[in-house]
Amino acid sequence: MQLRLVTACLFAALLAAPAAAQTPPDDGPAWVFLVGTWACTVSNASTPVMVTYARGPRDASYTQHVSAPLANGTAYTADGWISYDPSAKRWVYIATGNVGDYTVATSPGWRENVLVLTDVLSTGGGTGGTTTFKKLNDTTVDATSVQPSGTVLQHCAKK
Repeated sequence: MQLRLVTACLFAALLAAPAAAQTPPDDGPAWVFLVGTWACTVSNASTPVMVTYARGPRDASYTQHVSAPLANGTAYTADGWISYDPSAKRWVYIATGNVGDYTVATSPGWRENVLVLTDVLSTGGGTGGTTTFKKLNDTTVDATSVQPSGTVLQHCAKK
């Protein structure tokens, strides 16, 4: 499904954190700029996709909500969670959409304004796709998602 690519493209999922105290990730502060609402132009969507991020219930965690109209006029929504896994020293993203789509991806984190998410599992059992985000500034992000089904480009601006 094409909108699964949109969900995968959109930054980045809250993996249940261990009960013990987390060791804060080195790039933890790099994620804070995401909090708020973003309007995204996506190469495989005819209308803007709205994405909202909020701080999650734990340190180093965020929630994500995606909404977009589908071509048939119905509403597409997806919810995602982003959290740090201190034992593996990686970020984990998990998202599910209202049409049965899902994505599980991991990342080592932000490196000089670039974040790469690698799919571990996605709708239909796919694996190995990547989404690369480039933070242009605190209010603008570009992303490229390369999946077996094709490449999707995205430009997001904070509202």
